[in-house]
Amino acid sequence: MIDLAHEYPKRILDSFFVGGHWVRATGSKSKKLVSPADGKILAEVPIATADEIDLAIASAANAFEHGPWPRTHPSERAVLMTTFAEALERRMSLFAKLWTHKSVRPSRWQVGWHRSP
Repeated sequence: MIDLAHEYPKRILDSFFVGGHWVRATGSKSKKLVSPADGKILAEVPIATADEIDLAIASAANAFEHGPWPRTHPSERAVLMTTFAEALERRMSLFAKLWTHKSVRPSRWQVGWHRSP
């Protein structure tokens, strides 16, 4: 059984990543993530307030307009995207665990679902 509190640092369960750093959630609402396999609560995560959503959108727009990405050469973007894909691939076993709990399917079915035939 996956233990999200153990798998992830606590900050991910009470904060949002905005503007390049973790911002503690300010709202009082949260959502329980429940395993469909056994009904156990896997984690409780914050629900963003309208102000937190606005901050995230403004931060993303600012990063795109003033950050390096729009001026990065396509070949450099390709290298960065490949690096990102490789990082995802290295974490595939964790994603398989998460998808197993979400879909109640054996984890062996989860690994490889993202690859084209």
